Amino acid sequence: MRSTKVDFIALVTAALFATGCAGDAASADDAYEADLEVEAQLAIEDAADEPRPIVVVAGLMEDRKTVAPLADFLKSKGFDVTVYVPPGLGFGDINVYAEAVGKIVQDVRERTGADEVDLIGHSQGGVTARRYAQIAGPEAPVHTLLSMGSPQQGTDYGALANILVAMGLLDGIQGAKQLIVGSTFLNELNERSDPTPGDTRYVAIGTRLDQVTKPVARSAIPGGEHVVMQEACPGRNVGHFGLLSDAWVQQVVLSVLAGGPAKGDCTARPLGGPV
Repeated sequence: MRSTKVDFIALVTAALFATGCAGDAASADDAYEADLEVEAQLAIEDAADEPRPIVVVAGLMEDRKTVAPLADFLKSKGFDVTVYVPPGLGFGDINVYAEAVGKIVQDVRERTGADEVDLIGHSQGGVTARRYAQIAGPEAPVHTLLSMGSPQQGTDYGALANILVAMGLLDGIQGAKQLIVGSTFLNELNERSDPTPGDTRYVAIGTRLDQVTKPVARSAIPGGEHVVMQEACPGRNVGHFGLLSDAWVQQVVLSVLAGGPAKGDCTARPLGGPV
């Protein structure tokens, strides 16, 4: 069901902020761990008879190890998690990767019997996940789509190119060129009458310290929810890849999956790191 009960949201919100005024570091850590368990259980109970399966979509030049901190965390909380890593380091056409995500979603639904899945994509993976949902249309079997550090509205040519030029990889990398501001691919993705079709909830998480997706405003999904780490938690020192392991991000993810607000406790440790 799409509806979210008021008392359920209240419970999630209370769990998220319970450690905000904790006394010493040890008790705060214990309370934080307890809160995560509560949030995970609420997320599972909210998903009808069974928790919705999750498909984690990796990004450009990422592999299973890259997204393992997030995938393993979700598995530890009882979720069925499938990871999709685009072939060829993600250098190919994002449209092709989106079609592959569609096949994985179908396979996961058949295996689990779930009506819908949740999609979580990091970097290029968030764009790939969103492209799949757009191709699938208003009836896409996606309950929630979470985008983390993804250039949904493109990134500066230099931000992405500097990394690839240093590796001698820029020429011929279609997947990278599609993410540059003003690309034909992104224009088609964002300039439709409804860039967030269907009843899917679209949430994007960004950080001002992201050296790949910059400026952070471009990590927003037009028509969706956008949370910027440093606006919620001033001074939090986490960059592009740190989003995959940061404890505040984990809280936001669990809350969103449970149908709650895109919020977390800014005292949550560990920090994902500036990388």
